[in-house]
Amino acid sequence: MNRTQKLIIAVIAGFLAVIIPYYLFFS
Repeated sequence: MNRTQKLIIAVIAGFLAVIIPYYLFFS
């Protein structure tokens, strides 16, 4: 894996870590 792929994965993981709790809270 190169640096760009790691950065993309980190961004996606961070996004999900923020969105999922909000989704569960408001559902």
